[in-house]
Amino acid sequence: MRLAAAFFLIGALMWGAEFKDSELAVKKIALFSSGVGFYELGGELNGASKIALSFDRSQMDDVLKSLAIYDASSVSPFISYAGEETIQRALQSLRIDLKGKPTIENILLSLKGESVEIAAPKKIVGKIVGVQTRQNAKDGASFEESVLTLFSDGKLTQTTIKEIESYRFIDAKINETLEKALLFLASANNGDRRVLNLYLDGKKKREVTTSFVIEAPVWKANYRLDLSPQKPFLQGWAIIDNASDSDWNNVELSLVVGRPVSFRQPYYAPFYTKRPELPLMIEGFAQATTYESGYAPAVADTAFNGNKYLSRPRSPVNDTSEALYEASAPTPFAQNYETALAKAAGEQFVYTLKNKISLARRQSAMAPLTQGAIEARKVVIFSEKRGQNPTLGVELKNSLDIKLPAGAISVYDGGVYAGDALLEFLPQNEKRLIGYGDDLSVRGIVNQKVNSSIDSVKIAKGVMAITSKSVYYKEYVFKNNSNSEKTLILEHPIAYNSKLIEPSKPLEKTESIYRFEVALNANKETKFSVAEESRVQNQITILGVPYHTLLVYINNVSYPKDVREALEKAAPYAQELDSAKIALVAAQKNLERKSKDQDRIRQNLVAVGADSAQGKNYAGELAALDKEIAALNKSIDDAIKAQNRAQKAYDDYIAKLKI
Repeated sequence: MRLAAAFFLIGALMWGAEFKDSELAVKKIALFSSGVGFYELGGELNGASKIALSFDRSQMDDVLKSLAIYDASSVSPFISYAGEETIQRALQSLRIDLKGKPTIENILLSLKGESVEIAAPKKIVGKIVGVQTRQNAKDGASFEESVLTLFSDGKLTQTTIKEIESYRFIDAKINETLEKALLFLASANNGDRRVLNLYLDGKKKREVTTSFVIEAPVWKANYRLDLSPQKPFLQGWAIIDNASDSDWNNVELSLVVGRPVSFRQPYYAPFYTKRPELPLMIEGFAQATTYESGYAPAVADTAFNGNKYLSRPRSPVNDTSEALYEASAPTPFAQNYETALAKAAGEQFVYTLKNKISLARRQSAMAPLTQGAIEARKVVIFSEKRGQNPTLGVELKNSLDIKLPAGAISVYDGGVYAGDALLEFLPQNEKRLIGYGDDLSVRGIVNQKVNSSIDSVKIAKGVMAITSKSVYYKEYVFKNNSNSEKTLILEHPIAYNSKLIEPSKPLEKTESIYRFEVALNANKETKFSVAEESRVQNQITILGVPYHTLLVYINNVSYPKDVREALEKAAPYAQELDSAKIALVAAQKNLERKSKDQDRIRQNLVAVGADSAQGKNYAGELAALDKEIAALNKSIDDAIKAQNRAQKAYDDYIAKLKI
């Protein structure tokens, strides 16, 4: 980027240093299983140096977020780059607009009225009037040609564009602007590549490194597992990809197992905040306001400093001083491969290849990761949801003292390929089942039933707590049709809210299944039963329940005898309460009926008049009805009192009941 370089050359002169172009080579790479790569570049620099680093546009956000410089000699290192909008905004700011690959006609039209000197081939000096297109013909063919019109020596002169050999504007500022525009365009011709220029102002010879983290292909692990009878043996390989446009030459490569937090943020593209648009103050005026002067507390200069910021910590990613083990075993896979050095790095695990590697750009490779004898036991695994045939499997224990990253396993048995399996991340000393095929010589079926019963009934403070018990039985029947004994790992789904009662203890347990070990005899049928117990408690309020509901509880033979007898003693209280309620309802309905008769007689009395013979009869009926209503009101009061007494007696008995 010539213009950018020129700009920062001015900065270099301000520092009193001349920067010479230098290079740093890739020395170390750490590829993470989370999809990023840590790259360290290093080399010897002498004096003030400029390092140009080229990246894809898509990598710029990560580079700007993670770039670090380790240079004990430089005091004020500086990094420059052309921003995302630098080219477009710079061209827009110039008088000559070269966006969109403009033609010479468009450039001349944009400078109408300016003085220009052309050679066509005769030299002509004049002011630009315009550029027109005119029709012309030659050898019977018609064509269009562009013509430049100049005002020169008091007259208009026209010259075809194709005849003009050179242009020079009389105004030096226009020539300068044109040169800047062309420089900007030249810097933009790198396509999707972007350049970061590192200016290091050190004055002596020294070793300098810089590092950054960018998106990288995930490195992939895969394994070969030999199930030889003597000693099972595991061999691991790592697949790595150099997806960059640079060769890796003699690079120290580390492969990291872990899942660090990693994200992108838009550091490269300029970010503009949205501001509200306020209406113009057409009427009125703003009140004058004064503000107190602010100040900032004194802070140390946060620029790079040789003592404070350039001390280089030792990265655990690159510390390969501890080899974990050397493996050898008399199996087909046991070779004298130099596998990766493995070492824990915090919660992550790092494999560093023993030998430095060279890998051309856009190439991939496989490298030995680990190997050694490993604890492995051949089993068959039965899960009801997978069908009637169990899975051929291996109970694998990571006895290699290193963490094994997730990957595919090609399983070999008896010297031949037996199937493929998948291994999830496996820490040291942890066991894991892997399956690599179906065992067609073994068949399993499942019979199941559920027994439910009332386990207990308790009564306290008018609440009856009923505990129900359900026992889930599953009987597994396996038929081993092979001539060899087999060890079967049974995966039994855990019933909701239950406990295991048969067998008393599983081989192991996960969040959703029990695992049991079952020995299958050759050419025999084997049965295995699992029982789980689940208890559910329901609470019922029996305080004041009607007599017919109470009878349901009394007659439920699944309830304990003492509970039914205690409720039976409450039956007379419930009967008395129901009778009192019935009597009260009957009296209230009778009163309602008499009240309606009273209203009807009064209306008739008003209609016929009190002095008529019929009116006098109505008056007599009304008087007798008033006496009946008065008696009914008293009986209702007595019925309410009787109901309250019965309710209290019933409630007192139930409330005191405790079983």
